[in-house]
Amino acid sequence: MKPDFRTGDQDSEDEYLLTHAPTLKIVSRPEIIQNISGKVRLEVLWRQVGTEGPNTQIMNGRTDLIFIRENGKWRLNDAITNTTPDETQYTIPEFEKTIGVMHLNHADAAYK
Repeated sequence: MKPDFRTGDQDSEDEYLLTHAPTLKIVSRPEIIQNISGKVRLEVLWRQVGTEGPNTQIMNGRTDLIFIRENGKWRLNDAITNTTPDETQYTIPEFEKTIGVMHLNHADAAYK
């Protein structure tokens, strides 16, 4: 999976990121770590591999996702990348109030 860098620096005319974007790979099956009241917290472990010339850079990471059930369907609501050890133990309501959480489905975060 390649990140979409079009949302980055819109003024850049440098095509470097489009051709040299790091590759993200999910390294294990996503795991449900909490399931309460129509909300599910999913842990996704990933690896980023980037190359520049002869150098290869590898970074392991974790993204936690909150899905909510609405009208019989699951919808991605929140995400946080590289949670701290304390945050891994948070309940879903605590997680949603954490600094660094991306609220993906709120009116102020919607694309216009």
